[in-house]
Amino acid sequence: MSEIILSNRVLNMAESATLAMTNKSRELKAQGIDVISLSIGEPDFNTPESAKQAGRHALSARTRHARIAQGYRQQAETRQRPRLQRD
Repeated sequence: MSEIILSNRVLNMAESATLAMTNKSRELKAQGIDVISLSIGEPDFNTPESAKQAGRHALSARTRHARIAQGYRQQAETRQRPRLQRD
């Protein structure tokens, strides 16, 4: 096998902030500190029931497709109504 040669620019790159957060949370957990890591991978807590219900509702209402840039018409109309009317 041939030796891999990396440029100085690559060799001098800083650590990714996301990887640094992941490493720090693992380090703190190893010390017994209760940490909720929101950096890489799956969250280390269960999905709230309200989020699950919202997902089920979106699937059953067939709202799972990407939205157009300005959003759905009903949402746009809601935003356009004066706040006092909405409340």
